[in-house]
Amino acid sequence: MERFLSKDGVLIISNHGKHAAERASAIGYPSKWVIDQYNVIGYGSDADAHVKGYGSSAVSRHWLEGFFAGEPCGIIAYLEHEWDNYHDIMFVKKRPLVPSEFDAEVYLTINKDVADAGADPIQHYLLSGRKEGQRFR
Repeated sequence: MERFLSKDGVLIISNHGKHAAERASAIGYPSKWVIDQYNVIGYGSDADAHVKGYGSSAVSRHWLEGFFAGEPCGIIAYLEHEWDNYHDIMFVKKRPLVPSEFDAEVYLTINKDVADAGADPIQHYLLSGRKEGQRFR
């Protein structure tokens, strides 16, 4: 995806997330397998289950954040059940470079909550720390 984005381009993705998985579980569609997989690993799919070339899926925000960790693109915003009160909407952008003076060890020392959560310091800074004005040196 990243090679098709301009330097400041934004990729917008919609997916069935937590809210859709909860609704699907209540009505029994899509298959129980999709929901079971979603509940276990955060991702479930039954491609080609109903119509050739089509299927159902559910993907958790947590799974997507893990998918993008360390990639050249990252999630800059995530809206839950925003589109038609059903689909999650995710905004993805090329990761900016961290400031040259960024020190991951110092960031974790200063921001104990990040260290306690076991979060990657660079990913945390890029996704939320910078917006929150957290110190990094």
